Amino acid sequence: MFIGNRLGLELFRKRYVTLAAALTLLLTVAPVYGTPSLKVGSTASYNLAASLSATQSCSANPTTYYNEACLGIYPPPPAFVAIYDNATCTPAKFSCGFGQPSLSVSAGTNVVWQNNGQLTHSVISNDTVNLVADPFNSGPLSPGSTFTHVFAQQGTYQYYDGNYRFLKGTAYVSPAASATTLTPSISQVGLNGNVGWTVEGLSSSTANLLVSHNLGVSISVPQLPGVTITPVTESGTFVQSIDLATRVESAGTATDLIEHLLDAYAAAASGAYGYNSGFGNIISQMSATASSDPSYTLWWVNGPLSNGSPVQVMDGWASVTGSETLDLGGLGNAQAWIITSRFSQGVNLTVPNSPLVPPTGPNAQAALNLSFLWSYDKGSDLLVRSFANGTITMHSVSSTQVSTNGYCYSYPCTYTTVQVTRDLRLTVTLALHLTSTSLSLDQRMRSRASTLDMSSMLEAIIATPWMTLSIVGVAAGAIIVFSLWLTRRVRRGAMPEATPTPVSDPMTPPTTP
Repeated sequence: MFIGNRLGLELFRKRYVTLAAALTLLLTVAPVYGTPSLKVGSTASYNLAASLSATQSCSANPTTYYNEACLGIYPPPPAFVAIYDNATCTPAKFSCGFGQPSLSVSAGTNVVWQNNGQLTHSVISNDTVNLVADPFNSGPLSPGSTFTHVFAQQGTYQYYDGNYRFLKGTAYVSPAASATTLTPSISQVGLNGNVGWTVEGLSSSTANLLVSHNLGVSISVPQLPGVTITPVTESGTFVQSIDLATRVESAGTATDLIEHLLDAYAAAASGAYGYNSGFGNIISQMSATASSDPSYTLWWVNGPLSNGSPVQVMDGWASVTGSETLDLGGLGNAQAWIITSRFSQGVNLTVPNSPLVPPTGPNAQAALNLSFLWSYDKGSDLLVRSFANGTITMHSVSSTQVSTNGYCYSYPCTYTTVQVTRDLRLTVTLALHLTSTSLSLDQRMRSRASTLDMSSMLEAIIATPWMTLSIVGVAAGAIIVFSLWLTRRVRRGAMPEATPTPVSDPMTPPTTP
């Protein structure tokens, strides 16, 4: 029985010491590697500021045809005024007159008077009444002949028939519909607001984020002072499902449903009823490209990282190119890795002579430059800043033909060759800055499925502050001393007394042969 008691106490002592060691290790590692910081209800909010600036210009040679060649705007069609009579012209009603005694046109319009009567008439400006000097005199107009005059300036013009002075007419001339200008056209769009996410579903392998945004849009045209549209507000939410191990994101149920509806529409628009819709094909190609290429979340990375490490962000690879210290305001300073990606592309295009683009095709150059920068906190792997910049520049020179008689209201039509030069520059910037989060910036966001190796444990022990480590050591020592003291009390209580009393034999562990 003594041997059985001894074996039982030895087993109890080993188990208790093992438990003490396990608790010691747990207390030592826990300050750095507890449960993952990402949990249901975790949030992160960012301030978003973006802008789009577009500058475009067009010039024509000769400049006279700027509106036609650059804007596709031709002079307004001519206005016709019929002169009628019934072979006599007296002040009697309906004997003779102008078909439109009151005429409204815009400046630059050709006004054509046509003699549809049997008598000779004339059209003469009443210079003594008109406030704007624009004299004209048709001279005698025999039956069937016409007279044309262009009112170049805004104003009210009185005129009369020189042969029958009681026949009078008025032309009301408004400003030209479009003025010829060679100044660049500039427009700017601003986007400001908040973007954030909340973890609404979490497992060992997947995190479902509810991404929300509340943005204000402003539009301004600097060359038109005072013309600003602001604010136009826009808000919404959508779900992203992120694989914690790979960081590949996919759409939530509602977003995926919208994508399927767009796919169905694209398919119907592309081949329905035997015709081919270019718009439908564009949607189909964009959707196919988006679904075939994996997209990696930008909200966090799976660290730890090091300088020169490759990282998959958004739709491709980027590299860790440095580190920085960022002031996050109320969140304090963050030590962050800098991840960058750049893209540049130039295109030169010369279209050969073609009957479809007479007389010569365009010579065009285009350049595209994109740069991305992400800063991730070294301790938590959380995105703390993002910046994107993109520019597109295009320059083209082409020759085109324009009509010299407006909309070609008289035949034969005549054309002239005009050289057109176009320039476009589009600049887009976007910046995200972390403003608040429920996550701890000193705790790494890792997948729950990941495991700790010995090197990670050693790093955690070394990284634990000495004060914390000393407290843990005292606690661990107290547990071990208490376990040894308890073992001795149990052993003493199990020794045989001077006067034995009948007791039942304790269960003894099986012995090995």
